[in-house]
Amino acid sequence: MCATGRGAVFRCRDGRPGTTGTTSESSPEVDDFREDIAAYKPSERVQQEQSAERTGLMTATSLQASQEMNLATFKLAKASGGCFHFAEVSVVVETTEAPSSVILSPKVFAWLKDEYGPDAWDWSVCDEFREGAKCGAEFALHNRKSNNGKHWRIVVVRIQATPADTTRDSVAFAACFAVWKGIDDEGSNLPYLDGRSIVFPQGQ
Repeated sequence: MCATGRGAVFRCRDGRPGTTGTTSESSPEVDDFREDIAAYKPSERVQQEQSAERTGLMTATSLQASQEMNLATFKLAKASGGCFHFAEVSVVVETTEAPSSVILSPKVFAWLKDEYGPDAWDWSVCDEFREGAKCGAEFALHNRKSNNGKHWRIVVVRIQATPADTTRDSVAFAACFAVWKGIDDEGSNLPYLDGRSIVFPQGQ
């Protein structure tokens, strides 16, 4: 695995991100994930929405907005500084009345069983990749270019990685741009590749 090199800066909550010559993809098949997403909707939020519906406090417009979902995927596959960086992250985003949040589906590495058989286990670095995905998604939410007042619920549904070319930072990079793609935002303080490092710029 290629470790990040000099000058790499990563901030889960206070940092800031860019795109390089990577490719991105999105797909409308949100229905495939609806059951997973519903399973991870906080029970408190469900109760709040049901209560609001009963008392008429939630308008038809706000209820519709809270149910809008979009599936977006971003793939980082680029050589830099003699190192190949790879990660592909898929997220489902939806607007919400609650504060913005990031959740990881427990099935983000389900593809391992598809690829290596039903007895396949998570790699030892999978938890590190999960942390990177969460941090990258939070980074994206905190560094939006548009200030439209919307709140977003982000569910990371898939993290595609390789044992040799994926790091926590490459997963964070892909997750960051997947979120921006899903919420249709150009982002600010864009992360970038600097040789063997992936840099997340600090502060605004």
